[in-house]
Amino acid sequence: MSFGASPSDLVMLLTALDRLARTLLKEAVESFVRCARVYETFSKFARHLDSCEASHGIQSSDLFRHSQGEIARLLQEFFGKIKDFEPFLGCNRHRNSLRGAIAKIQWSQHAKALEDLRQDLETQMNTITFAILVPARPNFLTQVLPGFPGPESIPRLPIGDHFTFEDARRVVRLISFRDIPNWEHFHEFLLRVFPHGRRGHSAIAARSYVLHNADTGKGILPSSPCVKVFREFISPDERIEMSIIFPYEDSYTTICPKCKTRRRDTTNVAVTCRKCGLFVRFQDSFRDAIDPLTQLAIDDVRGSGLRAFINDFVDEAERNGYFNANHNKHQLKDLIGNNFPDSRIHYARGAYKEHSEIQDFLRVTVYIPQWPSFEQVSTFRNAERLLAKVMKGLQRRLELLQTATDSPLAIVGRAIGSRALGGRPESTVEFLRLAWSMYDFRTQGKRKSVQIIRVLAAYYQCAKESRYQFHPSVVKARCLLWTFAQVLALERKLLLSCAEALNPWCKPEGTTYEESSTFHKLFSVLFIPHVIVIRCTFDVLQDAGSFLFGTSQPPEVLWAIFQIIKDSRNICLWFCSDGHLGNYDLDLTPSHLFTGTTFTREFHRANSPARGYLESILRSGSETLKADMLRWIFDAY
Repeated sequence: MSFGASPSDLVMLLTALDRLARTLLKEAVESFVRCARVYETFSKFARHLDSCEASHGIQSSDLFRHSQGEIARLLQEFFGKIKDFEPFLGCNRHRNSLRGAIAKIQWSQHAKALEDLRQDLETQMNTITFAILVPARPNFLTQVLPGFPGPESIPRLPIGDHFTFEDARRVVRLISFRDIPNWEHFHEFLLRVFPHGRRGHSAIAARSYVLHNADTGKGILPSSPCVKVFREFISPDERIEMSIIFPYEDSYTTICPKCKTRRRDTTNVAVTCRKCGLFVRFQDSFRDAIDPLTQLAIDDVRGSGLRAFINDFVDEAERNGYFNANHNKHQLKDLIGNNFPDSRIHYARGAYKEHSEIQDFLRVTVYIPQWPSFEQVSTFRNAERLLAKVMKGLQRRLELLQTATDSPLAIVGRAIGSRALGGRPESTVEFLRLAWSMYDFRTQGKRKSVQIIRVLAAYYQCAKESRYQFHPSVVKARCLLWTFAQVLALERKLLLSCAEALNPWCKPEGTTYEESSTFHKLFSVLFIPHVIVIRCTFDVLQDAGSFLFGTSQPPEVLWAIFQIIKDSRNICLWFCSDGHLGNYDLDLTPSHLFTGTTFTREFHRANSPARGYLESILRSGSETLKADMLRWIFDAY
């Protein structure tokens, strides 16, 4: 039996192969990127609707609710169709894999359905726009029920000395800057709005609230230790929204915490209950990462000066005797605990406890506060011990080089500066001597550097046990702990890389020098062929270059090693504070150690490149330090 093939069959085959090739090469990936971008755009639009529906006063509109529900359903369906293709078509996809090729072919079957979903989303978006611009009936709800005001109930004044404030009960007020000029007056105003003995007072007294500027989109934590000036955050005619902070619970994504109404599980960052009107904002927080609310406070601290903030803490700890080595762990915790609010709360009769007050508000923020772990500081201490061990080996190497006697040929080579004759470069001994001097200078101020870890661990325990998690002293402690955690993590990487870079110079403990005979010193090189090759090639060329062009400048890696050994803590603090070392003091003190040395003359001439090299080490995680140091060791020998 034979099968015939016509030209049309060949054309169809070539067309199919061309389409398959385009799909496998880039068409499927580009289509997926477009769909992912469409999903991101419509998700932002949905979150914007959730956050502003109450402000427009249309949450009771049947058309609005129906369109909003349709958008949520379509987005969920859209996401369900593209999420399985992310590992194969996304930016981090597995390239040149069989599963990736199969996924690209399967994607063509989903593209048409996703295009239909996109058109449906655009239709619902146009419907929402129509509902906002052309309401079906006057909004009587915002005029009758307190707590649901729209912007038309209190019209904005012209630019002047007022701002609009919506409290946690969704009550809108016009406030004059003359009445509330700063944060202290603002907190007193809130205590009058939520008086003692009434629902919600304890949350205000504990400062568990955050503010959101609806016009600028920025948030602020008034209990921040370096909070911005009141008028810098709030300008005339702006709208400020207040939200009470509560701990996150998994049930909040499916059940309204106020009226217990069930809803579909949502991935939105903000949700408004359609029954009771409770607005819930979810702040994502992850383990071993700064939570969003603490990040607001840390941003304020950076704006006012992170180094000054740290130095004030160190001075305060020194004045209060926290660095006293005679205090054990429990005594230090009791001493520090006096600066924190009491974790025990005494409730008056008829007062409402904190965990039930979420039902007393209409705007809340839920999140999980994150703390850095100072219980595992052994990794940093191990880095300190490793550096100390390496420096001891470095000292033994220096002692051996200083006590060893060279052969007569090497003495002549050193006198005329020749590597080919076996003269050991003086820069090697000079480097080892200066490196050990820098470490000796480091150990003189080491006590406070180590004691501060004990103080931070005690701060961590006291602050975490406090019930008032947003009291200014607790927020200050959380900012301090996260800042020091970042500094210590960076310093640990720096010390480990420095120790690895210096490790080739070390001599094991117990190494002794045995004097060789004169014959062995003169003729031992003849029995090592590769040494003869190096002496006659590389060393001769380097001697010629030194004779013609002079001694080469020491590389920046040596300057970086000296700075890391001497002052790693301040280097990391300056870098974490400013993001660069432009204002860092580059002097290699004590200066008398460098008097008349080659390093001092050359490093002052190469100040700017060396600074940039040290910044690149901090940004790259010190990965290049060891390789650069090994290259200099090869050149030095």
